[in-house]
Amino acid sequence: MTAGGYTGNLFHTFNDAFLPAWLTVQHLRRRVVLAVLAYSPWWAGTFRELVLGLSDHHVIDLLQDKRTHCFPGAIVGSRFHGVLAVDPARTKDNRTLVDFHDFLLDAYTINTTTNTSYSSRRPRLGIVSRKGTRVIENEAAVAELAPSVGFDVSILETANGAPLSSEYAAVSAVDVLAGVHGADLTKLLFLRPGRAALLQVAPLGVPLIARSCYAAACGMMEVDYEQYDTVPSESSLLRLYAADSVVVADPEKAKQGHGWEFVHDVYLGGQNVSLDLDRFGETLRKLHSRALLRLVAP
Repeated sequence: MTAGGYTGNLFHTFNDAFLPAWLTVQHLRRRVVLAVLAYSPWWAGTFRELVLGLSDHHVIDLLQDKRTHCFPGAIVGSRFHGVLAVDPARTKDNRTLVDFHDFLLDAYTINTTTNTSYSSRRPRLGIVSRKGTRVIENEAAVAELAPSVGFDVSILETANGAPLSSEYAAVSAVDVLAGVHGADLTKLLFLRPGRAALLQVAPLGVPLIARSCYAAACGMMEVDYEQYDTVPSESSLLRLYAADSVVVADPEKAKQGHGWEFVHDVYLGGQNVSLDLDRFGETLRKLHSRALLRLVAP
């Protein structure tokens, strides 16, 4: 397997590396040696728990380790079932994405005893707080709105240098994980199957991309999926383009004939959102009602 590519990005860390590796070797019950290309101490340290969860043996750094290693067999490359996907029919023992969640749970040894008394608390909302691009510019107002709906609120900082185990603990404790489309929403894999929901905010020009990244995975994880598609009045692009500009008024038409760089630069890298509190509040109320039902479910 490789630790290279875009694995510094959390989405690619799981989609391109650890989920395919798990699909390939989980049936060997850690009786496997990982031979890794583009190995780095950063990778080994950051994802130590996941590496240990896959193998009982030291990792072989294929580029630096000049010794000869002998094995009765080898698997070259890893299996891939689709974007954050596990197809039970293609696995041994009919594994699902919930089983991968359980692998993460075991890797981070989370004490779940505090999560068993569901009916004695308010639903918890975790808001992913982005920096730089696709920022919720009125995040403070959204955080004030949520308690009036009935949520206890946590602001989950991104790229804060915290170990992934602590991020797992924070996300696994919430009933609804909410945030603007981005790699951090891959943490839906940390949510409790059958007990949680993902609310993805899709900026202008991004709804189809956003849904393709996470909607199907939520279904496989038994996590409710809700998508809030922003409207032009909620987009910072109005500060750069006229309201009747095709970039704002018809993003799908604007993207025609342009490549990925245009989408990345304009709609992903060049846009923030300011959510309509009335409209977004309706979405929160719907998710709060569902969360209450899950809290009292047996």
